[in-house]
Amino acid sequence: MPARNLCLSLCCCLLLASCAGKPFSETCPEELSRGWQEMDLAKAKGVDGTVSLAKGAGLLAAAKGMEMAEKYERCYELAKEARAEIKKSRG
Repeated sequence: MPARNLCLSLCCCLLLASCAGKPFSETCPEELSRGWQEMDLAKAKGVDGTVSLAKGAGLLAAAKGMEMAEKYERCYELAKEARAEIKKSRG
């Protein structure tokens, strides 16, 4: 019986810990905004035309589509990938 109580306690702790962060419905728009800002910065610095920058633009567009479809977790993931590609384009 004590092992069952311990297991139940651990499950409750994990559940509470997973609820502590911001929901994807908030982080998706934030990540998209950062991505577009980084895209503008990269273009202003003359990094226009690289493959990574094009991938980043495509990923940001896909993320926006996911946001509009209310698939916020996927939106966040795509925007994060986009930011990584944009960063790669800047060297």
